[in-house]
Amino acid sequence: MMLYMHTVSIASEALLPPHLQTQVWRGHRAGPHRMPVWASGHSTLDAELPGGGWPLHNLVEVLQPAAGGPVWALLTPALHPWLAQGRPLLLINPPHPPGLVGLHQLGVPVASVWWVQTQDTAQALWATEQALKAAVAATVLSWAPGIADPTALRRLQVAASSHHPGLLFLMRPETAASTPSPAPLRLLLGADPIRAEPRVRILKRRGGGASDPIALSSRELPGRDRLTGGSVPARPPLAVRAQPLQGGVPSDGPLDRVGAL
Repeated sequence: MMLYMHTVSIASEALLPPHLQTQVWRGHRAGPHRMPVWASGHSTLDAELPGGGWPLHNLVEVLQPAAGGPVWALLTPALHPWLAQGRPLLLINPPHPPGLVGLHQLGVPVASVWWVQTQDTAQALWATEQALKAAVAATVLSWAPGIADPTALRRLQVAASSHHPGLLFLMRPETAASTPSPAPLRLLLGADPIRAEPRVRILKRRGGGASDPIALSSRELPGRDRLTGGSVPARPPLAVRAQPLQGGVPSDGPLDRVGAL
């Protein structure tokens, strides 16, 4: 049996359109990261992330032992600049309703937060893909506790790289760490058992392997309370009807009216 291997030379890589050149990564290359990034707001984490921040136009998986963990402590510092400019934040299928008290404590403007509540993971994945394709929000946070088909993750990665202008975070259970994923960045989020502060461990990244646990100092956190779990919901959720991710995209899907939230 003969094995044929096709390689892309530096010259042929230069012939690609600019938006595709940034997507080409060579397995042996762990040097400067050319993909656009957005600072996470945590200096210790940025020092470990390729390029020094969250990758734009890409799927980022955040794995955690239980839903409702310290996600907001991890993500809020990066979201503040965009929210201050009035750029929307879309929440899809969060484990708790967004609360006005938590939003205020984190300095998040309520008017910039959109909320889509689904009945199951299939609906959440469908809603996430449609939101990416429509580019309705600068940042999309989606919770998908059970994903049986890896094709769904590939569709999200393609949609993010082709259409989404900002950040995409997909929250999944810790058990998903043993399954393959097309996401270029995967994190395991937990809490320091002694200091009760969030800490993350990079499971997958371009140009490098897994990292040691990274503590996120409370001095860099905008607030200790979570965005979700408040007694007063920010606004009623948008109802999403069932749409299989593998099926076609309806032209009159509910996300065509997401701006009404």
